[in-house]
Amino acid sequence: MMRETLRQSGMFEACLAGIVLSGGGSRLPGMFDVAESVLRRPVRLSWPTPLAKMPATLAEPEYATLLGMVNYGQRARVARGFQGDRWGSRLKAMLVG
Repeated sequence: MMRETLRQSGMFEACLAGIVLSGGGSRLPGMFDVAESVLRRPVRLSWPTPLAKMPATLAEPEYATLLGMVNYGQRARVARGFQGDRWGSRLKAMLVG
């Protein structure tokens, strides 16, 4: 299904360098080998870039999308010059514990 979806979108041909798997499903036993076999492209597993003061338990592929969205949101806020602290403080409290 993944190969056909990539083909229909025209992206399969653009993935010559390989495919990056992310998320909890990417760690299922055999997923890496099946993906390489079916897609016939190099495959690697994505690990999130640690954020400052981030708990080590979040540095797993299961959290890559979430951390990427948080990082993007923070950079966008900084780029817009937004200095509000209410939402950021709540998010930080959830991540730091």
